[in-house]
Amino acid sequence: MADAAAVSPLSPVESHAIPAPLFPAASIFHEPWWLDIATDGQWTELLVEDGGAVVRLRHGLELSNGRLISHMPTLIRTLGPEFFGLSGKDVTIERRKMALTRRLIEGLSGLAHFEQIFDHRVGDAATFVRHRDFGVTVEYAYRAEAGISEAESWSRMTDKVRNTIRSAARQFKVIKIDDAGAFCRFHDACLRGLPNHHGSARMARLVTAVQTHRAGQMLAAVDRNGAMVAALLAVWDADAVRNLIVARDLERCGNGALSLLLSHAMRIAERRGVAFDFDGAVTQGQLSFLSGFGAGLVQRLVVWRTEPGYLPARRNVLAINRA
Repeated sequence: MADAAAVSPLSPVESHAIPAPLFPAASIFHEPWWLDIATDGQWTELLVEDGGAVVRLRHGLELSNGRLISHMPTLIRTLGPEFFGLSGKDVTIERRKMALTRRLIEGLSGLAHFEQIFDHRVGDAATFVRHRDFGVTVEYAYRAEAGISEAESWSRMTDKVRNTIRSAARQFKVIKIDDAGAFCRFHDACLRGLPNHHGSARMARLVTAVQTHRAGQMLAAVDRNGAMVAALLAVWDADAVRNLIVARDLERCGNGALSLLLSHAMRIAERRGVAFDFDGAVTQGQLSFLSGFGAGLVQRLVVWRTEPGYLPARRNVLAINRA
């Protein structure tokens, strides 16, 4: 593994060759197959080792105005550093994490721009703030904790959300979708001529791969004629079931189809014994809507750095239920 003087991004080929069992991925978004699709194969990782402790950072790569940059692909919600082999007293662990992170930062020095939303389990970014002019801010997401029964989840919802779900259940039936193409076609039809900002082909590859890896489930709300009015893709890993992509026919789905689908996705999380991640909330309306499901807010740290003279395009990196 690299020493302090040799910390540099590995090529995608080298990165993918690292044995997965040695360093298990922190989330589904850290998985090589997910990164391959979300970045069109343009990603790499930094690895730093110190006395058996390891930190790994996977990130996308892109050329912009002749400069190498890294930002969050639209189909990846969170990434961030992953630490392995840390042991000892709390103060010892924190010092080793800081030392590893400092060396990790050295490997990012060749990027004109770096931006990443960290997994909620990354509790601080203090080392980034102290070195090389990184900035840190906070985004929020709603998560329903693991180990909560369906009855308890229902009781935590507001009366308004429960009534909305009851009303929608009288109008629509929730079914599983096994055809990735049908899900993607419905999604793009709901855009009514607007472009799919994930890229239609890229999104279709990802949805198909989720099925292949048995890493998620597509759900749809259908009307009495069996026509889809709303659809949702939930994906999962050892930490959570995650609300990833939704689509709604706004002329037919009413106010409750999305709430109905989310309630069914929450049941999947309950059966799997993991949390349910509603995804991020960036507007007051989104915060208000999701707060009614009785979940708690968690923080996601957003870390960035831009070299002087480089002006990156502004990106809305957190948009709930990206359509």
